[in-house]
Amino acid sequence: MQVVRHHRRARDVGFSARPGSARADPASGRDWWHRHPWVTILAINTVMLLLVLGAAEAFLHFYLPYNPGYYMAFEEQPGVYRFPYGTISYNSLGFPDDEFDLATTRPRVGYFGDSVTRGVGAGEGYRISDLLEAVSPDHAHWTFGTVWVPKPAWSG
Repeated sequence: MQVVRHHRRARDVGFSARPGSARADPASGRDWWHRHPWVTILAINTVMLLLVLGAAEAFLHFYLPYNPGYYMAFEEQPGVYRFPYGTISYNSLGFPDDEFDLATTRPRVGYFGDSVTRGVGAGEGYRISDLLEAVSPDHAHWTFGTVWVPKPAWSG
């Protein structure tokens, strides 16, 4: 009796498997990508997301203007920093607000945070604390946003 041996064809095993291929699983007749469909979907979606994000980054980089000096203080006066978008004043304690009235009997609301709380990009009158103070004048609104503005070496 003669045993006839034949190799599986690639279409029987999977799209990339050849006879003797390390990716083919002879027991299941399927390649690695077909045996792990969720990993395949995740890999394809990750590649697609990276392509879309790369295209968006390239578009924003080449077609939209960016001015890094927009966030730099260009003129300093005692307690006042002037930015292209507006002015930010600081009280005697170094916080970006008017002087605190420590003797007030009104309930106090404090705002803690970073540059967004200080009003960077918006300026005085447009910070969240200023807008909420206009809505609720029966409370004392104090802004405790941290500040650090470097002085140029030539300013003395």
